[in-house]
Amino acid sequence: MCKRSIGIVLCIGLIAGILTGCHIPFLSKTEKERTMVFSHWDTENQKVYETLASKYMKKNKGLTIKIQEISREEYNETWLQSISDKNMADVFAVPAGKDFDVFAESGKLLDLDKVLPDDYDRSIIKLGTKDGHVWAVPVTGSVPVIFYNKALFQQYELVRPQTVSDFVVNCSILQHNGFTPFAMSKDENGFLDTADFVEGILANGSCDTDLVSEGKFFHKNEALDSGFHDVMGLAFEFALSDLMIPKEESVQGHQKLQEQFVNGACAMFPGSTNDISTLHKRNDQFEFGIFSMPGSKSFYKGVLKADMMLGISDKSKVDSDAEGFVRYLLSKEGQELLCNGVSRIPVTEKVPVSDPELAAAQGFLYTADGLSPSLYQRITEKERAICREKLDLAFSGSCGILEEYMLDWTNALKEVQ
Repeated sequence: MCKRSIGIVLCIGLIAGILTGCHIPFLSKTEKERTMVFSHWDTENQKVYETLASKYMKKNKGLTIKIQEISREEYNETWLQSISDKNMADVFAVPAGKDFDVFAESGKLLDLDKVLPDDYDRSIIKLGTKDGHVWAVPVTGSVPVIFYNKALFQQYELVRPQTVSDFVVNCSILQHNGFTPFAMSKDENGFLDTADFVEGILANGSCDTDLVSEGKFFHKNEALDSGFHDVMGLAFEFALSDLMIPKEESVQGHQKLQEQFVNGACAMFPGSTNDISTLHKRNDQFEFGIFSMPGSKSFYKGVLKADMMLGISDKSKVDSDAEGFVRYLLSKEGQELLCNGVSRIPVTEKVPVSDPELAAAQGFLYTADGLSPSLYQRITEKERAICREKLDLAFSGSCGILEEYMLDWTNALKEVQ
């Protein structure tokens, strides 16, 4: 009689729970039919995301993932419009760098601090953090590197430089033997594109301020980090010794710079690991190598840039599924499928990549000194604009008196703090 009464009570409770929508602990919520929308701009790799979504759906019965692919040129505007139309995706790609603020300041993103796996490198989340909140989490990355003509390095027995001084020696040897050592391109505004080049110099310098660690120019200091003085020393050496193609002769656009390189017009150029596949397509017979640009110190580590970050809508009706999907993409299985599929650097350590050149760049990142997240993706757009202008002057040999130039640079940055 007692057992029968208990059974009746449980049945009544179960029926009442179903009718009222109350949570029944042993009735799995994951069985319920539900739809999650995932939006991204990586249209060339749509099949990779479809595969990932399919695998995640198999792990979560009742879940359907709809994928929205939007061109990168239209992505930001489309996402902002989705806020007005109240049809935001549940999970969506978030750009790093200058466009990140548009998303972070929208007030529509979920703070992901508690969503991150326990083993996720906390230094990387700085790239998606603003005002103490983790609005986006990097899921794929790239590494700023210097590309070099492998045949020339072998012919003149050059080795991977460990310091800026070593780099200058390599340039001088190449110049002495009749080759143009180095080239940079100009951006759409006519400035030399210096960001990827100086990232490694700053990360591998003396770092006597909190700039690299905190992403702030004047956190506890009143002067620029001495890493910028290392950059200036290199810029002066370039100008004095004609070690790079002059600005007035530099090509417009990064793609033209790639063409220069494979055609033998320069022995080295700055870029990122995203250039690797493009260079192979341009000339699959041309052999090149890569190294991370060093600084003034003998330690050597690469810099990680976020290529794609992910955010979650704070109004998502399937937030637990959205959070689980992000965690899946950060898992070893998810990272291996994603990064090998799209030819990007994993953000999770010890995830193997099949491309040997990407694997080499991945090896630059994890050293005894830790990983260094991109500085340029953490500073503000106003700060980037100031540095872009000042570095353009330096590498075009037009900065004038050094003391006045550095003081003006410092004051300009302080004005926008």
